[in-house]
Amino acid sequence: MNNAALIELIEHDSHGSAIECVAEEAANWLGMCSLAGSASAVLPGGPSLYVMLKLLASQPIRWDRVTVTTTDECKVLKGHAYPNISTICSAFEGEPAERAMIVPIKDRYAHCRVRMPFDLLVLEIKKDGRIASLFPKSNYGFGSDLPIIEVAPDLPHVQGSAPRWSWTLPALSSARHTIILCSGSEKRAVVDAALRSSAGPLGAFLSISQGTVAIHSTEAV
Repeated sequence: MNNAALIELIEHDSHGSAIECVAEEAANWLGMCSLAGSASAVLPGGPSLYVMLKLLASQPIRWDRVTVTTTDECKVLKGHAYPNISTICSAFEGEPAERAMIVPIKDRYAHCRVRMPFDLLVLEIKKDGRIASLFPKSNYGFGSDLPIIEVAPDLPHVQGSAPRWSWTLPALSSARHTIILCSGSEKRAVVDAALRSSAGPLGAFLSISQGTVAIHSTEAV
């Protein structure tokens, strides 16, 4: 059983409502943290959350004090764009968010440019149970000498077989505040199982999370 005192489950009537609430909550938290001088945010770069990223980027906070990176990234050939960080960069174009410092994960040493522990972490649950690029059969980076690891997808249905960079579970769980978006019954089943047990990536994350966690649940788009 995970620490229920640190976890809040919020039900939404629509996906649009959940997206708006996640963006507002993330902006409020980052805005508060930036008042202290600086803040760090780890965000998902999948295209399904582009609207949320765009809403977050439109909020009038001190973006010049915020460092943004992504939860994970695909390894690409030299000269090719990194898809996740490219999505974030696109969402953050223009004022006011263009003043944020955006740090891509191009190798295991990207953590040197990101304030840790993270002030804010936003995660999207996948149907197979993974968070970031931590798959159910991986070791989640426990014992790694650095907070970023290379991960090879171990599920046949995952699009693309290229290795990925991902923050380790200990690094992700250090976040002061985590927002998790869950849409659809299959992903909600993953959340429900994780609330009961530490098995799987999400369950393991919730069992060692050092900050508060807000899970926003909604029906599928």
